[in-house]
Amino acid sequence: MIDKVLLLVLLLSAELGTCMRNLNVTVGDSRDAEEKKRFFPFHPQNHIIPSSGRKDWAYEVYTQYAEGNGTACCSDTAISFHYISPPTMYLLDYLIYHLRPVTGGKAEDEVLGNYTIK
Repeated sequence: MIDKVLLLVLLLSAELGTCMRNLNVTVGDSRDAEEKKRFFPFHPQNHIIPSSGRKDWAYEVYTQYAEGNGTACCSDTAISFHYISPPTMYLLDYLIYHLRPVTGGKAEDEVLGNYTIK
């Protein structure tokens, strides 16, 4: 049985889409110059770490642009991820704004295989 809150979220999302269409809102492309996505509906690990069933089936069916595995999935200028808990926000703050293990160039993106990492 579907959770009542989940059902409400799904219905509101569908209604929002209908409202946007009725207002003739134009769909934009927010990908970067390398055509990598910037907005993500799941936790970062669900986009970066390959595993079967990592996302809900509708995402794979309805997403407009393909998404690579590994760090090749996401733009270096990603804007948002959903489902980030407060402790994870503190961790990300440290990793993004404080940690400087290496100075210099940019690491190359790595495409990981389609296997489950446990």
